[in-house]
Amino acid sequence: SEGFGLPALEALAHGSPLIASDATSLPEVVAGAGILVPPDHPAAWSKAILDILTDNTFSDELRARGPKRAAMFSWEASALAHFKAYQNAIDSHLDRQRGLLP
Repeated sequence: SEGFGLPALEALAHGSPLIASDATSLPEVVAGAGILVPPDHPAAWSKAILDILTDNTFSDELRARGPKRAAMFSWEASALAHFKAYQNAIDSHLDRQRGLLP
């Protein structure tokens, strides 16, 4: 089983139409940028493959969504999220010291 979903994230970043399992962390990583199917449902995998191969509009949409979704997991985005979390913690602490929060 996949821990975080780095292979899926790499595929998204390269604009590959992605089919992934709807288990573990993959739904969070893939979101609406790929097709999620149950890991033990071969018919769903077959349908997903056919959808990508036969529906060019849908396939092109997935290709366009992938890099945008992957950008949300960049080191820059991660660092910014951590910075904001620390800043919020500091601000809350200072507000409590000032008596603005209980």
